[in-house]
Amino acid sequence: MKKNTNYARLSEDTVRKALVENQSIEFESDRADYYLHITDCGEIVPNVQSADESFIAHVYPESYGFTAEQWESEDFSVEDIYDHEVPGDPVFDAIVRELTDKANAWLENNE
Repeated sequence: MKKNTNYARLSEDTVRKALVENQSIEFESDRADYYLHITDCGEIVPNVQSADESFIAHVYPESYGFTAEQWESEDFSVEDIYDHEVPGDPVFDAIVRELTDKANAWLENNE
């Protein structure tokens, strides 16, 4: 497989900013899924239709201290998750790192 040399490695700061600014999270009944969409040149794009590849990282209620019952309750607010989307939050930092690593590995090996 030929290595792609026409891209700039994505930084964690760039990925973090994109996850916060774009609609990158979808809430499921048992978890939340963060999506990172990129082109084969390493550009982060806001949706899957514009992307050459997409990556996903899962976060589960207990990671943020919620029980499954709290997660599914009417009192649960997505703001409770958005409040964690800051540098230094260990759960969000792990999500950012996972997505950055996946994207950079794909870019490096993309023809």
